[in-house]
Amino acid sequence: MSSYGYDSLPRNSSVASVVTLMACAWFWVAGAAMIVAPHTPAAAPTQVVYTAPAVAIEPEARLLIVVESHRA
Repeated sequence: MSSYGYDSLPRNSSVASVVTLMACAWFWVAGAAMIVAPHTPAAAPTQVVYTAPAVAIEPEARLLIVVESHRA
């Protein structure tokens, strides 16, 4: 990267430092908010039953698909 800079603009290192500190502060505040937030009690799990229709599969439907390719 070029070391040339303008006097009126901040240097790259100071901009990177500010952005890093802002990101760290954001994650610190978000983490603290998750820890401090009140927790709601978990709902009792419900019993879910999945049923599939009893359908016979024909032997022709059970196919083996083989994909072959050659390297260029």
